Amino acid sequence: MRVCLCNDLSAEAVEGALVAGASRVAEVFRGHGCAPVCGRCIEAIRTMLDRAREDEEE
Repeated sequence: MRVCLCNDLSAEAVEGALVAGASRVAEVFRGHGCAPVCGRCIEAIRTMLDRAREDEEE
């Protein structure tokens, strides 16, 4: 599934950034050498970050 169409970032790419230590949306983009363009994906990435934090707390 594509999370960011502007930068062609898949859910797997975002998850990879989280595993690599990204804890903020900007770090996900930076880790892939890009930046948000239209911003529609930001909420989806935030949700993925929140879920990753919840999983760590369990």
